[in-house]
Amino acid sequence: MTVFERFKGSRWAWVFKFIFGVGLALGLPPLSQIWVATLSLSLLFAFEMGCSAKQLRKHFLSGLSFGFGYFVFAFHWIGFAFFVDASSDLWMMPFAVGGLALFMACYWGVAFVLAHALAKRGFALWLTLPCMLALVEFLRGYLFTGFPWAVPGLIADGMGGVLQFASIVGMPGLTLLILLWGMLPFVIFMAWRKERRRFILASALLASLPAIWFWGEWRLRNP
Repeated sequence: MTVFERFKGSRWAWVFKFIFGVGLALGLPPLSQIWVATLSLSLLFAFEMGCSAKQLRKHFLSGLSFGFGYFVFAFHWIGFAFFVDASSDLWMMPFAVGGLALFMACYWGVAFVLAHALAKRGFALWLTLPCMLALVEFLRGYLFTGFPWAVPGLIADGMGGVLQFASIVGMPGLTLLILLWGMLPFVIFMAWRKERRRFILASALLASLPAIWFWGEWRLRNP
């Protein structure tokens, strides 16, 4: 039994996924801890891989935990406003920040359910999960008047020329790429011996990262 299998079915799984969400948020500017975000996404996929597609409630709670960790950290700055008159307003801060983060995390819960449902139909989870997360992030910018703050695609702000690719694919496209790139190291690690086709495909997709970076750097130097 691997360490992932040991914790996958325990109550600690929700805690770990919350931590992975915080780790992903650490990749946002101004911190731009890209390596933490990448590690968090790879570990998240390690936990999600092999989960039963019948457990829709658990999949929703997985996405909810991961999303809550991400948004509660990404929205922490909203709480600063409650320090203006802390004696009367500070008590509202956890409800405002936590409530908003929890509501936004519901989008990610739905994404996890959809991703696992598609995986049950034969699609690869390592493709459906980033695709569904990118889709709900796009919808988050429009539904219920829209609230597109802190999309994962903003992580590209700390990746040099990669951000220039937004001129072609927009922020939804960058969000998809950031989430996909973050999961690919674990996918490649698991596939390099036994699943040659998946290994080649995942490696080719990861190779798009330096290719896009070089193109973006060239574009910056040749406006």
